[in-house]
Amino acid sequence: VNSSDKVDINSAKCDNALLLTKTQLKKIQRYERCMKKKRQKKQLRKERKRALAIEQGRDLEAERKHIDDLTRLGIGAKRRQEEWERRVVSADSSFRVCIDCAYEHQMTPKEINSLATQIRNCYSVNKKSQYPCYLSVSGLNGETRNHLEKVKGFPYQWFSRAFDCSHEKSLVEMHPDTHRLVYLTSDSDNELDHFDNSKIYVIGGIVDRNRLPRAAIQRAEKLGLATAKLPISRFLKL
Repeated sequence: VNSSDKVDINSAKCDNALLLTKTQLKKIQRYERCMKKKRQKKQLRKERKRALAIEQGRDLEAERKHIDDLTRLGIGAKRRQEEWERRVVSADSSFRVCIDCAYEHQMTPKEINSLATQIRNCYSVNKKSQYPCYLSVSGLNGETRNHLEKVKGFPYQWFSRAFDCSHEKSLVEMHPDTHRLVYLTSDSDNELDHFDNSKIYVIGGIVDRNRLPRAAIQRAEKLGLATAKLPISRFLKL
């Protein structure tokens, strides 16, 4: 990069000045504008919510004090735990899901970040589900794990919500009963018409933007695992 294409900026978050290209600087500025808009929208929603509450004659200070009291006494946490225990009972007799993180070395940094986000979303959706299942992630290491470790509560708080992960164990080490494993891939010839509650359905932890065709089925075949595909084409026109 030519020196004329670089710009010196001082970062408030760093002790040293950063030397960035014009393209990199534009990306940062675009990101900052986007975040500013998000903060403004969030503040606008709060103001509208507050205005509606006042219009309805609600005592916001009393409501805030009530919430603070519940938090201090741990009542809210106790209620959430009781609700979770009621819902998670069904998971004992349900199928399980495992995300197989064996592809990081084939992915770009952007794809790895996307994978970490998707794992986080899977955990969140499962935790809130009326019928959660046991969710595990095998081979969770490298940059994927580094991204997730920035999330508050990961992994220890996640463990109490039907979640398990291992950075040391591969898929078959984490789930040695390989006859229970079914690797989900669109390249499989076997189309699912129902979920078997005795099985562990494996999702390849790969975000490749179609760069790596058949990567999942090749791994499943190498491990000698059964494969299947979801009947998406029967219900959605792609």
